[in-house]
Amino acid sequence: MMRNIPGLYEQFPENLPEINPETAARLGIGDGDVAGVESPRGRVECKANVTDQIDPRVVCLYHGFAECNCNVLTDNGAIDSITGSTGLKSSLCKVEKI
Repeated sequence: MMRNIPGLYEQFPENLPEINPETAARLGIGDGDVAGVESPRGRVECKANVTDQIDPRVVCLYHGFAECNCNVLTDNGAIDSITGSTGLKSSLCKVEKI
């Protein structure tokens, strides 16, 4: 996402982790609650966006937000032995209500 494009910034002023309602309820997270998303590499804290548009096993964060930078969660050292690619768009994580 390009934050310097006015139309995109108006539509997405902040990075809201998308969490399925089933998952959010299990974790005690409501829409707009601050949630911590943590991986072995790092942690971010952002307001949650509870939506049924995401699989219950997945949390979605977008890149391009300095104040909630999901890049701190990914590991560029873990390389796929077949493709040689890194998992820069996926990472195991823990989510909790703050």
